[in-house]
Order: sequence, then C-alpha cells, then structure tokens
Amino acid sequence: MASYCVSDIHGEYEAYLQLLEKLRFSDRDTLYVIGDMVDRGPQPMALVQDIMGRENVIALAGNHDLVACLLLRHLIYGGRAEDLTDDVMLDILRWRSDGGTSTLAGFQKLSVPERQGVLEWLQELDVYHEIKAAGETFVLVHGGLGKNFDPARPLDSYKLNDYLTSRADYGRVYFPDKFLVTGHTPTRMIPENPAPDRIYRANRHIAIDCGCTFGGHLGAICLETGEEFYV
Repeated sequence: MASYCVSDIHGEYEAYLQLLEKLRFSDRDTLYVIGDMVDRGPQPMALVQDIMGRENVIALAGNHDLVACLLLRHLIYGGRAEDLTDDVMLDILRWRSDGGTSTLAGFQKLSVPERQGVLEWLQELDVYHEIKAAGETFVLVHGGLGKNFDPARPLDSYKLNDYLTSRADYGRVYFPDKFLVTGHTPTRMIPENPAPDRIYRANRHIAIDCGCTFGGHLGAICLETGEEFYV
C-alpha cells in the first residue's frame, strides 16, 4: 500500500500508462495527480477519462485544467461563435497556442454525455490536499501558496491563483513540520537544482514537474519511501 505523486502529465497518456506499470500500481495504492492533465500532449482526453475511471487516482486542478474547463464550456455550450465576446475569443486563441488544440480536438470526439461528464469532473476538482504518509504530513498543490503565504494561515483561505498559477519559492521553508509538494514549475527552471528534469527536494519542498512535454521526464515519488520513478 503506497502513496505516489505525479504532476503535469499534459496529455502524455502513453507515458502515464508506462509510469503505472513502473510503479506496479495496484488497487491498494493511491496516486495523486497534482494538476495539468490536459493540453500540449497528444491524448489529454484519454488521460482524463482514465483518471476519472480509477477510484484510487485522485486529481487536483492545475491552471491548464481550469482554463480548459472554462473555455470548453464557451466553445461547446456558449452558443454561436459570433456571440462570443472579443475577450473570450482572445482567451481561446491564447489557450490553443499554449497547447489547448489537442484538448479541444479530443473533447470534440467525445459523445455529449462524455463531454458533460468531463466538464463536471474538471470543475469539481480540489485545489489542494493535505495527507499523511509514513508519519509525515504533505501539502499537495499545483502551483504554490502565493506571495502572502503564512504558515499559520488556513490552507483553504488562499485565492485560486495562489494555488494554480503562483510559483513556489524553493529557497524558503514554508512549513517546518510539513512537506510542500508542487508541480507547475519544471524542475529544470529551479536554479538550485543540480539534476534538471529530475524531482527536486530541498527546504521541505518536493517539486515533481520534470518537464515531460518539454523533452524531460514524467516523474513520480512514493511518499512513504521517497523512491523516485521516471519515464
């Protein structure tokens, strides 16, 4: 019985399946997917539907997941294209240029009930989890906890952008008695990281976005043992 964390799979469905095999993932294990399941990679909808169908895979929202959910609603259920506002159209163009094309293409191939199920699932995703494993406490969040972080502040009091789009300060200890597990920032972008595209651990941080859609790895960590796995 093990708890694993992975993030920023970004539609790399085949890499995700390979990772499950490498983990020897069973019904007794739990996998936490810390956001950004969609966009960029070739099969975001296959990935989302697989995660939706597994009771022991628990997903958190990432910034790409939120944007995709909002804009897919506009595109599919927003009425005529000429009724969309200029701001929404600009958001759609930006989203597609940032990898949303594959998400839209996969979504359009789904049946109407499947589309509704995906949208409902995406909009109900949590933005953080606090869990325990092997006597330690782990705070899981896609991006970070924002510039106004305070260790005494309740986790549910931060703004949406704090959870999804802010970037953690990896030179700072956020919690003296907890580990902060984040995605969003590819580990190759952490200056102190001696091993780009590998999981970075320092100052009670565990950064797990190993850049799988940028030529890096899909990385996962077992919270009980600290063992790292890569595809």
